[in-house]
Amino acid sequence: MMQVSLNYPFVLSAYRPFEFMVGIDYTTKNREVSSGLVPQATLHYYLIDDSSNNFLLGVGTGAGYMFDFNTNRNNQIRINPHLYFEYGTILNLRVGYDVMFPNKRGYPFLSIGLGGFHGIRHLKWM
Repeated sequence: MMQVSLNYPFVLSAYRPFEFMVGIDYTTKNREVSSGLVPQATLHYYLIDDSSNNFLLGVGTGAGYMFDFNTNRNNQIRINPHLYFEYGTILNLRVGYDVMFPNKRGYPFLSIGLGGFHGIRHLKWM
């Protein structure tokens, strides 16, 4: 299963330990779990985040409405609390749990990816 997320941060400051984003999440069609297109909002709270580290660690949750690509499932609301780790502003890891309503099903997930760029908040220009 392949997943792609594009999010736009509304709060991106090195002086605040949180970040609010809106975006879209796409998951390729899969018969085993719900998959599709999800307009979503995400909130991250950073536990380890300063310019002296080359990584950041945070907790977050995303919520959105999934337009499911599977013909045997209905569209549904998806909420996904997760732990977020980013190294070097480009490598990221998310571990969490997808909860979907009204099907009342949940699935653990592990997402390893390129991108993120949340650590760019600490970039300093001369």
